[in-house]
Amino acid sequence: MDSDRSLSGTPGTPGSNMSTSSSLAPGDRIISVKSSIDGIGWDPERRERLEEYVVTVHNITTHAYSLSKYIFLRAIQEDENFDIRRCINRDFFAEVWLKLTRYARGRAGGRTAATRAFIDTYLDDYLEVTGFVPPDFRYGQQASLIEGAKIFTSYSNNVQMRLGSHLRQAVNHLLRIRQRKAELIAYRRREGLIDALIKSEVYREITEPATRFKELIARRLPQDFVLDGEQFGDPIYNNALETLRPVLTSYPVDYRFRGNSIYYDSKGRPVEHMRAFYELALSFIDIELPVFNCFPLRRSWTPCYTTIDSKILCQNILGRRWTNRQDKIALWREVINLNSDALKHQENGELQFRGTIQTDGVGVTVIKKRMDRESRYTARFAVVVESIQYISQEIAQETVGRCVTIDPGRRDLLFCVHENSTANNPNKFRFTKQYGDKFEKIKKYRRIREAVKPARVAAAERLLVNYDSLNRDEFEQYLENRSNMTDIIQNHYVNFRTNHRTAHPLHRKLRLFAYIRRQQGNEDLISKLDEQFGVEAVYVMGNWSSPNTRFHEPVRGLGFRRLLQKAGKRVYLIDEFRTSQCCPACERRSLETFRMVDNPRPHRRRANPRVIRHGLLRCTNQNCRAMTNNTNRIVPRLWNRDMAACLNMVDIVRSLRAGNGIPPRFRRGEAPQNQSKNPK
Repeated sequence: MDSDRSLSGTPGTPGSNMSTSSSLAPGDRIISVKSSIDGIGWDPERRERLEEYVVTVHNITTHAYSLSKYIFLRAIQEDENFDIRRCINRDFFAEVWLKLTRYARGRAGGRTAATRAFIDTYLDDYLEVTGFVPPDFRYGQQASLIEGAKIFTSYSNNVQMRLGSHLRQAVNHLLRIRQRKAELIAYRRREGLIDALIKSEVYREITEPATRFKELIARRLPQDFVLDGEQFGDPIYNNALETLRPVLTSYPVDYRFRGNSIYYDSKGRPVEHMRAFYELALSFIDIELPVFNCFPLRRSWTPCYTTIDSKILCQNILGRRWTNRQDKIALWREVINLNSDALKHQENGELQFRGTIQTDGVGVTVIKKRMDRESRYTARFAVVVESIQYISQEIAQETVGRCVTIDPGRRDLLFCVHENSTANNPNKFRFTKQYGDKFEKIKKYRRIREAVKPARVAAAERLLVNYDSLNRDEFEQYLENRSNMTDIIQNHYVNFRTNHRTAHPLHRKLRLFAYIRRQQGNEDLISKLDEQFGVEAVYVMGNWSSPNTRFHEPVRGLGFRRLLQKAGKRVYLIDEFRTSQCCPACERRSLETFRMVDNPRPHRRRANPRVIRHGLLRCTNQNCRAMTNNTNRIVPRLWNRDMAACLNMVDIVRSLRAGNGIPPRFRRGEAPQNQSKNPK
């Protein structure tokens, strides 16, 4: 769901509300609006019933995740040919959810009866291990369908996001790529070889064969496949293949990958890769890599958002019998203020609240739908997804004097340079992670949570390990420990209240505050960009991103593009190939890292006490020098990596505008020219 939100009021007070004030693209039919329970005017007399429902659903869903993993571990242990794919669907998880409640079950036949019988095989053992007592939940079918769909989505997303990266991680570890490169470089340097020859040999002997091996195993291989001895003569490749063979041969014989690639197919059909994902997790244990959780769990003790539609409102909040002829809006009028800002119609009345919200008891997400004029159902317009266009000669000529190049990164979340900049006089703007964290009060909220946490709660949390274990005994021990600690931990995260007059649960209130600060931070960023570059600025962003890198937060390239677009800004992409390798002053591919610093990660200093500072570069061109301000010495010119990249993007924009295309030194497939201009 797309959400365009502008915030007003103060959450936690009766008058607080949040509303939207932006327009939707053609074809969008659902929008979410953030508010609070007080903001939508929830009936105080029914607040306790809402709280009870939210907490109950959260607890059942938490156990549904755990029971699903318990079932899969037991089933695979008892039958090595168990086909887990037939269980990864919404209906199965909905039945798991219902099995954890007490209600009058109707008669079922066929597939549903078989699913229930299969779950019953393991249910009693799970309840004995956890000590969980299923609550009375008379009308649970609707909630089970909603929560079952969420669990299925978690499983699908887990495979989509992690299978490819974990498979590459296993290959890199088995082939010892990093260690072999370091050994070869050190050996050749002792022999006196120049860096260019060493780099060529590293690529020929290590990088290229490893790339071919990765491409090979990405294809659907026969069960008895063996490597070509001429291409992969080193035994390390055969050993890696044998280690990964259970992963690669876990598919049915007649199964074929779309695009002839496991990486491509896992994105489109994640359920088909569930057994391979499990085998890959086992291989991580064998090769002593940190194990990952192939069966996701809900480990949050703070109640999560749950969906309340008109049927759930009628049955579980109002305690009435549901009929399809019910006036849904009349039901909602009994518990909320339909005239509150968050519930007002939008887009000339086309977007309206139709009876669905998501809430954790404090924060609320109001779902508005675009309805077809000729029916009562949601209009199914074809949603047009417009990809962001790359800047061209025509666009560059049209936007003279307004282009701002942006290099998104981790610490410098945004590093912006206006096109009127030069190497010696840049017009720049930095939006750093430190500023964003301070504005969003991340540390403040963390300190509050730590300050109110009792010592016994912290001690109980430290005992909850092995949640990601694939060993049945270890996972049962985790479930038993969690059961023993539930009362201590849950009472703190669910019931701890503030001293504020509204007496909202603290942890859910902080979650809502954190969301509000993020939205206000986005608005603050837009206002600062307008102040620096003007409201008519056109933003040209680098197309590189790194969403899944170990020990790093993801680069928010796509998120910032959408943010700028929603603010009404024109955004284009640019290919930033080699922009951080070429010096903006002498226009040669002469930038290199050089400074070693103490490892900023304390937990990794024992293995790697010193690391390279990648954000600082120097130009190796002897003719490109700079004078220091304090000693008047001529020294190599130093560059901030993001600054160099942005200035080079400006050079690309100017070249496109002049009709010369991308400069040769930034073109893919072409070696950079050795010709240089006089430094600026």
